[in-house]
Amino acid sequence: MILRKPYAFLIKHFRSINLALFLLVVLMLTRVMKLYSFITDYLNTGVYNITLSPISNHINVYIYVLLFLIIIISGILIFLLRRKDKPVKAYIYTIGVVILTLILFIYVHSYFTFTVSKGYDEQMVRLIRDLILIVSIFYYPSILILLIRFTGIDLNSFGFKEDKDILADEEDREEVEVEVTFDKHKYIRQLKYSLRQAKYYILEHLYAIIPIFALVFIIVGYSTYKYIFVENRVYKQSETFYSNGYDIKINRTYLTDKNFAGDTISSESRFYVVVDTSIKNYAQEREFDYSNLTLYIDNEYYLPTLSYNKSFTDLGKPYEKNDTISRNQTKNYLFIYEVTKPQEKANFLLKYQDYGKKTKQIRIKLKMLDISNFVKRDTVSLGEKLKVQMNDNLYYEFILKDIKITDRQKYTYESCSADYRCPIIEKDAIADKNKKIVFFTINDNNKTTYEFVSMLKKYGKIKYVVDGKEYVENIKIKVNNYRGNYAYIETSNLIEKASKITIVFTIRTNQFFYNIKG
Repeated sequence: MILRKPYAFLIKHFRSINLALFLLVVLMLTRVMKLYSFITDYLNTGVYNITLSPISNHINVYIYVLLFLIIIISGILIFLLRRKDKPVKAYIYTIGVVILTLILFIYVHSYFTFTVSKGYDEQMVRLIRDLILIVSIFYYPSILILLIRFTGIDLNSFGFKEDKDILADEEDREEVEVEVTFDKHKYIRQLKYSLRQAKYYILEHLYAIIPIFALVFIIVGYSTYKYIFVENRVYKQSETFYSNGYDIKINRTYLTDKNFAGDTISSESRFYVVVDTSIKNYAQEREFDYSNLTLYIDNEYYLPTLSYNKSFTDLGKPYEKNDTISRNQTKNYLFIYEVTKPQEKANFLLKYQDYGKKTKQIRIKLKMLDISNFVKRDTVSLGEKLKVQMNDNLYYEFILKDIKITDRQKYTYESCSADYRCPIIEKDAIADKNKKIVFFTINDNNKTTYEFVSMLKKYGKIKYVVDGKEYVENIKIKVNNYRGNYAYIETSNLIEKASKITIVFTIRTNQFFYNIKG
């Protein structure tokens, strides 16, 4: 097969080819740094969403084409320079860096495709991030040499001759017969020789290379720092950030499947994330757009719901529509998310949509407090004082005594007429069929009987044991309007045979036990 030697064409377009290679290598470095940013985000947040931000956004067929283009062009330049007895170590170095990048990219793509779904492995992700950073550093010497080559700077001080020395001659235009052979030992010797020459070159011209390399490193480093730690910063919980005319702070976040009284909210094993926020408005009076807050749990994301507000009033004030924030006013809101039960080591990330000069999502790493498991706080017996802590500022302290289980119990009440007369009337409370009335006296010095009974109905349950089997019932108040410090609870008539009776007060998941029998 007869082919024309390509040297003349390659020599004529030598600078242009170097320029193309320089641009491709710079573009490749930007892709490496974007992948580094992606891995850093995953390391900081632990959240990888295959739908919204898959690994294919960073490693795809176009990246592989770019890598192979760099290898091919570098190979062509090596082919030319070897013909003219010119140094080729810079291009061999470039090919080596690109091959390292290719291997690393293949592994990272495989990791996020097949392994990441098994759980968050912080140690492995940190190793991947560090390897990407190391590979990115290898690009700078290559970029420096290519910058010098395509600009045509006098390279005598760098060990090169003038560019005119590689001009084509007639021999470069001859036709030649091509015989395809391959001597691997020859190329191995050449590779070892080139590596030695590269080492000598770097050591001999270290003082010339360091300033240029440092400048490039500072520029790229600052750009990377700004991209990762300013524009794409991940905030910690309790840190305040400014966005859309608000100062926003995440105070606390809770995970639970129970309401204020410890009852399971959903029968479908759903859980709820409650985000306690402080929001200060710097603009005119307006509603806070809660739909801008998106919760990410590993690979899933959720929007806030207003359907379960009543279940979390003990934790704060749930956000409601049409509730506005005045200028310079700060309000605390709870935002509630109905979620699938998270894995044990799940990662939680909150994203807030910012509409500044450059639309972006502000990210907050959440530190979840699991309040889904019951905690036994105190247990007392009949006649002893029990202190039920509602929150940091509210508690009920009381003594129960004179327990009685009966079918009929007298009570008195006032019945006021239109002429303002309020006679005292006595009446019998009669248990319904197959029911009993549990009557007891309340010694409560801090609260009215009405307040205590309301608390008893909202947070209390009556638990009893009959023949070794435990029964639990919600508190049903038989009589609501009466005089005196008493309580009238209606229960199943099984309670008459109970060997043990306990009133359980459940405040969220904190439980207080008052044993009234057994």
